[in-house]
Amino acid sequence: ILPSAITWVFAGLRLSVPYALIGAIIGEIIASNRGLGYLLSDAASQFDTGGVFAVLVACIVLGMILNTAVRIAERRLMPWRKVEEMTELAV
Repeated sequence: ILPSAITWVFAGLRLSVPYALIGAIIGEIIASNRGLGYLLSDAASQFDTGGVFAVLVACIVLGMILNTAVRIAERRLMPWRKVEEMTELAV
């Protein structure tokens, strides 16, 4: 049962990690005094284009790191899947 269930868990993680990051940043924009969302809102309100792009690049890098962490965990926890299947899913 575990091998079939863990496949769906990682499918859900691959879908939910970007939405969780977006939700955290939106929450920081609305009601926070620190974090990436606050920095984005503050830089935008001061017309600091460089600051806005710096925060956006940081968000992109954070998203890539989280996505890579999910992929690494998926490869380590599901060794029975072939490498070819993993690369087909990534493309």
